Amino acid sequence: MLEQVRNPDNILIRPLIPASHGFHVDLVNLIPSCWSEKPLSRPRLGRIRNTIFGVLAHYSSNIVDHMVATMETQAADLEQTVATLTKELNEERSKANQFLHQLMPPYYFC
Repeated sequence: MLEQVRNPDNILIRPLIPASHGFHVDLVNLIPSCWSEKPLSRPRLGRIRNTIFGVLAHYSSNIVDHMVATMETQAADLEQTVATLTKELNEERSKANQFLHQLMPPYYFC
C-alpha cells in the first residue's frame, strides 16, 4: 500500500464499507461520492452536513435505548456468571473440607 502511495499508477485506493457493519444507508451512499476524483462531482458541504445530522437525529434516541438494552443483557449475563462461579466455589470448598476431614484426626475439628 505504501508503494502505491509513493508511486501512484492511477489506481484508486479506497477502503471497503461492508454492508454487514450496519452503517446507515445515507452514509454508505455519501462516502463514495466524497471520494470522487472530480471536485465538482463531490457533494457540497451543506449536503454532507445535512446527511450527517439526519443520520445522527435518527440514531440519537436509539443510542440510549440500545445502551440500556446492552447493559441489561450484560448485567443478566454477569449475574448468571456470578451464580455459576459461586456454586462452583461452594462445591470446591465442600470438597476441600471433606478432604481435610479425611486427612486430619477428628479431635482437630472440635
